[in-house]
Amino acid sequence: MITATDMMCRTERVQHALQQNHRLLLLFGLLDVPGLMAVAYGLFGKLSQHAGEIHPLLADPDVNTAMLFAGAVWMILCIGSITALLVRRQRLHHQL
Repeated sequence: MITATDMMCRTERVQHALQQNHRLLLLFGLLDVPGLMAVAYGLFGKLSQHAGEIHPLLADPDVNTAMLFAGAVWMILCIGSITALLVRRQRLHHQL
């Protein structure tokens, strides 16, 4: 038989897990920014005629391709982690 104390402990554990999940979501949201910036600069370097005026490396097509690739991989890893955390949050909400 489940007592009121057991239910309170379980609810507190779920609430604590939800708080941890929220912090991790914020962390991965911030960690996604460098990948986003690398993709943005890579696209800017590839598509802009005047990218070399901003920074000489943006005029190099190899550097732009490397930034696009590295940024995309970084973003995919972060999005995968964020998706897993969102699924976990949904499961925790169902436990309440």
